Amino acid sequence: MRRTVKRVVTPVMVLLLVLVSACIPTAEEITPPASAPTISPEEVAPLPAPKSIPAPILAQEPESTPTAEWGIIEIRVTDPPPADVIHAFVTLDNIEVHREGGGWETIDIGENVTFDLMEVIGVTEVLGSANVTAGSFTQIRMNVPTVDVVFVTDNGTDNVTARVPSEKLKIVKAFEVVGGTKTVLTLDFDGKKSLVLPGKDIATGKQKAIFKPVVHLLVEHPTVTYQPDNWIRNQGGFWSGDDVYNLTGNNQAASQSVANNVTANYEIRIQNDGSTSDSFVVTGNATSGNWTVEYYDSLSVNITANVIGSGWSTGALTSGNYTWISANITPSGVPGGLSLDVLVTSQSVGDSDQKDTVKVSTNVTATY
Repeated sequence: MRRTVKRVVTPVMVLLLVLVSACIPTAEEITPPASAPTISPEEVAPLPAPKSIPAPILAQEPESTPTAEWGIIEIRVTDPPPADVIHAFVTLDNIEVHREGGGWETIDIGENVTFDLMEVIGVTEVLGSANVTAGSFTQIRMNVPTVDVVFVTDNGTDNVTARVPSEKLKIVKAFEVVGGTKTVLTLDFDGKKSLVLPGKDIATGKQKAIFKPVVHLLVEHPTVTYQPDNWIRNQGGFWSGDDVYNLTGNNQAASQSVANNVTANYEIRIQNDGSTSDSFVVTGNATSGNWTVEYYDSLSVNITANVIGSGWSTGALTSGNYTWISANITPSGVPGGLSLDVLVTSQSVGDSDQKDTVKVSTNVTATY
């Protein structure tokens, strides 16, 4: 039993799914052999059910900041064979994708995998996974050593084994794998043309079956979005600002009243609400008059010079992930009743037009 070798090149997850899609009859047709192997009447027996297909291997959240983005490829098949066919068990023992300007990269399917073309309608099956970098690809190919067919006869049912010429199915079409997103590839089989029952073999009297895949590759490119989401709270309090995006701090603000020489502590969460990995540049107001404004990262490192300068970088954050910083505001010799507003803004590196701002308002308590 053949196993493929996973080639790990960077944290890009590839999931291969067998799903359903509409048929579009545009295809590359492979010339069938003159005849296909047959089975004598004594050997006719119900075919075993297809092997169970392993559960998807999902990308795990990295323990440290990733150095490359990850993407997903989905491969789908659709279309049943002719009406008189009950089952068509297709066995795959290898799947590969070809990188533009590079070589073939193997998708690990563990061992031979079998699925029934009659049962993929509305059913999701995971065939395998591999780690590849995002980029451009030119084609996919797979080994199809056998197709076992069960069909209706005048006396009940019979079975026969067909095969793919050269046991290789290749589809040439360019597609992209975008970091942090899913690219869907649909292998759209024309079922009635792909599996043919041309009649009985004259010598044996057995039904012949030919699997000559007529396939069109449909490519659905992903939509990439970029969006920072700043949250704000008084230290240890309740967050506000989740899914609120503006540059004024409206509905995402916090406030405190403190005496002179007492520090008001605020915590700011910077979350990636985009669909792909992104990093954000954080800027904020600087010290003003008798007000001292300082910023610290989650490790309590003073990052004030960066925040009030060209900006402090969060580093790469996968979609849904976050980091946080603190803003410390200290009045000294400020008359009671006066306040200071500080705005902290995060800007997407992937799309510089996408920003989000929170506001902190610190008031000095009156002295009597």
